[in-house]
Amino acid sequence: MNAPARPVRGPDADDVATERPRADSRRTRWLLLALLTTGVCVELVLRSDMGGMAGAGTILALAVVLLVSGEVTNRPAQVLLGLAPLMAVFLVVRASEWLLVLNAMAALGLLGVAALLARRGDLLDLAVSRLVARAVTLVPGAVYSPLRLMDRLAVLAPLAPGNRDQLRSVMRGVGLAVPLLAVLGLLLASADAVFASFFSLPLDPGPWLGDAVGVMFGIWVGCALLWAAVGGGDGELDPSDEGALGRPLGATEVTVVLGGLVGVYGLFAVAQLVAARAGDTYILETTGLTAAEHARSGFFQLLWAAGITLVVLLGIHRLAGREVAARRSVAVLNGAAAALTMAVVAVAISRLGLYEDAFGLTMLRVLSTIFAWWLGVVFVAVGIYLVVPWRRTWWPAAVAATGLATLVVVNLMNPERVVAEHNIARTLDGRPVDVAYLAELSDDAVPVLAASLDELPVELRDDVEAVICDTWRPAYADEWFAANRAERAAAKVRDEICV
Repeated sequence: MNAPARPVRGPDADDVATERPRADSRRTRWLLLALLTTGVCVELVLRSDMGGMAGAGTILALAVVLLVSGEVTNRPAQVLLGLAPLMAVFLVVRASEWLLVLNAMAALGLLGVAALLARRGDLLDLAVSRLVARAVTLVPGAVYSPLRLMDRLAVLAPLAPGNRDQLRSVMRGVGLAVPLLAVLGLLLASADAVFASFFSLPLDPGPWLGDAVGVMFGIWVGCALLWAAVGGGDGELDPSDEGALGRPLGATEVTVVLGGLVGVYGLFAVAQLVAARAGDTYILETTGLTAAEHARSGFFQLLWAAGITLVVLLGIHRLAGREVAARRSVAVLNGAAAALTMAVVAVAISRLGLYEDAFGLTMLRVLSTIFAWWLGVVFVAVGIYLVVPWRRTWWPAAVAATGLATLVVVNLMNPERVVAEHNIARTLDGRPVDVAYLAELSDDAVPVLAASLDELPVELRDDVEAVICDTWRPAYADEWFAANRAERAAAKVRDEICV
């Protein structure tokens, strides 16, 4: 008796499920190779210029990044993707700087439009306003583009599905935290030499460190272009979009980023304590700066760091959602990050005060100090918003209200009067005053300068009087339609003093 014929077995669901990760793994490897090639080409461009093989290779590598990602499925976008390397050929053929810039802009523009039309859109029905709107909405996403790269890296790990998901969360957090902490670390290191001394290496990193930074920058450019292709279908930044972020930010990613922020700012606080306790000798031996030079440096870098941190805290809160933000651990990290950043703002205000005491006031220094105080108030409001769960998003209104109130106070205090009073008071203490800068002030400062003439030293009195009398006034200043209280008050003073 013959055995029954065994039926031919086709590919079942398990085979398909097994084959799909293999295909994704191969695509990820090619994508990583293309991104690394992009980084190397960008580093070579930074060494030379956009012309030559390095510039053409950068355009070609970016095109390959979009091609192997599998995100460019729209036929018009594919056509543009093929045209970009052809335009890049002229970077090798021509040497004119005019043509170099135009050819580079054309090739990069083709890549950018191809990314924005990656999934849908037609070149014959292309609304410029919609294209610009897509580009603008994707700008913040470029900051978060390393998340997708790290997400794809985690897929390559030979782990069980549950462990791989956890690794994905950690690596996504690292992908977001590392560029952020690198920027903040460089700002804080340039602002504070004691903090920078914590990272001094016993070996000279040599030129390879700059090369590594250039390669990483090139990889980030490729990731940003890939982000544009992923989000180019809808042109909207939606935290729940599985394609744009891979998946929404979870508690692990948020903890990694916020923990890194707390660590960096905590180390900066330690640097301030070390500098205060160790004394002038330690600062001089460690940094080569005197205590006064150290205390008067880094104001603007600290404000930049604080501003970046504010954007990051609010951005993470938006991308993570209320459920993750409501966790106690996340709330504690948010509060700690906000508190430490406020301490950085306080250090910045203190340093600018010492700088003003040494060199006098300018409008830039006055307004920067006021901005720093307002930024501290904003951090208080945002810290409360992030730590306490709220049903309503009230922080934009609070920030706008405090900004408006601050502007009203600034108008009432008359900052140019404050600048003039402070600098004139310095002369009475025997310290120098920049008369040329006083001449740059407007009529708001004229009454104060006139009131100080009798108290000024003889050698300065004529210079200040010249500042009052030689201030330029428009020909229509006395007309009724140009009425201005400050200008009328200054004109009255000039009638009394000037010949």
